Amino acid sequence: MTKKKNSKKTQRKLKSKRQKKKLKLVKSKTQPQSHLPPEIQQLISRPSFADMEAPDGYIPVSITQAIMEYAKPLIELSESDDIKDQNDILQIVQALWNYTIMLEDDKNNDGMKSSILNSIKSTYSMKSREANDFLNKMLERKNYLFPPEIQKKPSMTMFMKQDVSNLITEFNYNKLYSPSGLIPPNTKDKALVKAIIKMDKFMLDEADYDDWEDHYFSMEKECVDRFHSWLNDKGLTEYSEDFPYWIQTYLNFIYNYMHDDIVLLKDVPSIYIEEFFADYVLRKIMVEPHEYIQFIPAIKTFYIFLQEKEYIDEPEPMKSLLDSFEPIFIEILRKRFG
Repeated sequence: MTKKKNSKKTQRKLKSKRQKKKLKLVKSKTQPQSHLPPEIQQLISRPSFADMEAPDGYIPVSITQAIMEYAKPLIELSESDDIKDQNDILQIVQALWNYTIMLEDDKNNDGMKSSILNSIKSTYSMKSREANDFLNKMLERKNYLFPPEIQKKPSMTMFMKQDVSNLITEFNYNKLYSPSGLIPPNTKDKALVKAIIKMDKFMLDEADYDDWEDHYFSMEKECVDRFHSWLNDKGLTEYSEDFPYWIQTYLNFIYNYMHDDIVLLKDVPSIYIEEFFADYVLRKIMVEPHEYIQFIPAIKTFYIFLQEKEYIDEPEPMKSLLDSFEPIFIEILRKRFG
């Protein structure tokens, strides 16, 4: 049991670190799509993930998701929480991925292969033969999961082999029942609300990304930490680890992602709720299929938290909006993973 817990923790840390890098998008005006090269226009005007068709037995995933799924054997071999070790793993993953692309293009690079083998041996304390066998296993894994003959180019999406059908069930809200009463905001909560309001002002003023980048990540961390503490105080310890992670993803979408309109945590138009669940979540996040079900309950619970901490007056408008999309999201998940 301990090994499984540590492996999941390591995977989540790697996933969170990668997510911040991928989601740090500048909220500046971009040139009209008509002025961009045709191949770039094609990438930007892609359909949402919920509407994307894949060959039978495969599902569409983003390049980042593909690499993280491909990396699972490497992640599972390591239980280290050390940042340097995690970075070493990610470097091996990236090198392996690039090496497989070269082989697919009928190009071999003995120097790259030797470098990868040395990294595997030093990182995982493997002998030469064991490292070579592991490298071959990873080459076979790439061809199995992502057959090159069915991939589209150019594309920011790949088709990944889906071996099993997953049972997607509705979330059991009875387990979210909390007998504890309202928890008034303390000093840290009040500071958090001020930080969110300051973030809202940056958005309303259409400030440059460089002006609010540091503030955003500081605010995001405080949101996650305070929500985690609040869940524990409410007796909802079963969700105090996972729910804050989903909220981190939601905050990234609200504030750290390009929108056509101004979007604030207290005011998210329905079109962006649809985009979040029908595209963003499926394209940016890689978790077990049944875990996606926690997203909407986590966000609804987060709005209750925001009301208790006096950022919003009433959570019902956002909860109602999320309620209306929940059955749609479940059907999207069943179509994709069922």
